[in-house]
Amino acid sequence: MSDDSADATDVVAAPLPTGWARLGPHKWSMGLAQKIGPSIAIGGYLAAFVTAQFLRGVDWPLAIAVAVLVLGAFVAAVALFIHLRFPQPWVNFDTGEIRTGRYTASFVDIDFARLFAAPKRGSRILTFQVGVTKGPQVIVRLRDAKDQLLAPETARLLTEVLRRSSVRMPQSNDDPTGRFARYNFPGYLTLEDAIAVVESPPGPKDPLPVESVI
Repeated sequence: MSDDSADATDVVAAPLPTGWARLGPHKWSMGLAQKIGPSIAIGGYLAAFVTAQFLRGVDWPLAIAVAVLVLGAFVAAVALFIHLRFPQPWVNFDTGEIRTGRYTASFVDIDFARLFAAPKRGSRILTFQVGVTKGPQVIVRLRDAKDQLLAPETARLLTEVLRRSSVRMPQSNDDPTGRFARYNFPGYLTLEDAIAVVESPPGPKDPLPVESVI
């Protein structure tokens, strides 16, 4: 048996942690990566609006300086919001609970999972979000631009959380059978697909179980 195979076997066979345990290393900036594009677009619009207003009574340099300050302040506010919204996640397999910041919920309350895919320099970044719609939520990087995968131990714990969850596709009154759910709710995953992508993240050329690519 190779060393890699032995390590993988040890991870699978290891007992689940007791009490509250960290769900992997915390990188809240992953949440910012999902929001930074729309944030810059909105912030850019505000900056342009401010510039146009200032140009009526001041010179270009001052108007541009104020616009840059507005854009920077807006992006900083978004970064702060993401930092507060996605703190370090903790899990407790004894009580079946997940906790992020002041939010705590049972595993069974976890109702959605989403996959975000972004091409980058011939590779593909996969970001996975899971949690309670109005409660604790977790973001992890399944595959980064250097093709590095989520740590096996973190993947194991996250998979166990998913198995105890109630992840499902969102429903629409216009599509009661869920036939077009993948198109109505791009990026959302079924429980089976969520477990599959965490256990084996798709490679840069592998098909994705979602329609959206950011």
